Amino acid sequence: MGINPFLSSSENWLLGLFVIAVLVIAIPSPVIALVRFYHAGARDGKGMAGGDGTPDADWKAGMFYCNHDDPALWVPARFGLGYTPNFGNRWAWAFVIGMCLFTALVFTVIILSSG
Repeated sequence: MGINPFLSSSENWLLGLFVIAVLVIAIPSPVIALVRFYHAGARDGKGMAGGDGTPDADWKAGMFYCNHDDPALWVPARFGLGYTPNFGNRWAWAFVIGMCLFTALVFTVIILSSG
């Protein structure tokens, strides 16, 4: 819908096709790059994959890291960029609960102030 004005106009149709081509290339490219990055760190015999240095057994549902013996509060995310909390660390739970409470507080203030 955002490029509909380009496609419906006779003088801008080429620009609309260019935007579509860029989107067709730009959307799958990061996904392909992340899949290649993940498979580059294929299993090394130590039960680790993805090159993140964390054991496979400590990842629950493939995306939640829970290792009580690991003192780290944050570990590199298994997929993509960034970090994820170590749910085996009690401070990670405190952080996640604090963020949920903060979000609930913000929404409560917004709802109460708009009424």
